[in-house]
Order: sequence, then structure tokens, then C-alpha cells
Amino acid sequence: MNHSETFNLESWQHSHDFSHNNLKGEKRIRYVLTLTTETILVQILAGVLVMLTGSAIPDLVIGLVIVAFI
Repeated sequence: MNHSETFNLESWQHSHDFSHNNLKGEKRIRYVLTLTTETILVQILAGVLVMLTGSAIPDLVIGLVIVAFI
């Protein structure tokens, strides 16, 4: 028995064109990526300050600022 005769694949096929204009979604993803990047950079800066000063205060301040935004 030939599988192409048994199964009709047309019902499982769909377009793979995902280039629809979704400006609202694009704006949201840019916001999330920007926020994530800024948070990571601030955390790296806090880590460098902790390393240079030997104090945990920069980490605590950055942590409190991040909690304030959430």
C-alpha cells in the first residue's frame, strides 16, 4: 500500500510566511529586549563596583532599584 494514497497531507500543510506586519508585537518585543539589556548592563556595573570596592552596597542598591521597578 502506498502512503501517498492513504494519507492526504494537504490538511496538515500551512503557509510558513511569518512576515505579517505586527507592529504592536514588534514594539512590545523591542521594549522587552531593551529592558532586559539595560538590566543586564546595570547588574554588570554593580558587579564591577562590588569587585572594585569590596562592598556589597552597590549590589544592594541595584537590587532595590530593580525591585522598585517591578
